Amino acid sequence: MIEGKGTVVVPADNGDFTQAIEALANNPELRIELVLKARNYAENNLEYIAIMRNFETELKTT
Repeated sequence: MIEGKGTVVVPADNGDFTQAIEALANNPELRIELVLKARNYAENNLEYIAIMRNFETELKTT
């Protein structure tokens, strides 16, 4: 898990991938938590207005 934002698996490691999927499948609370955090991240960082606000902040600090 990285900062509560998702699960990291070793590339091309089918066993690791399978374990991660099973862990999410067996933990509905974790799935809900990750969905809510992903939505929050997207709303705060990926919407047009958020991107422009971050861009403007970067321009002002450089």
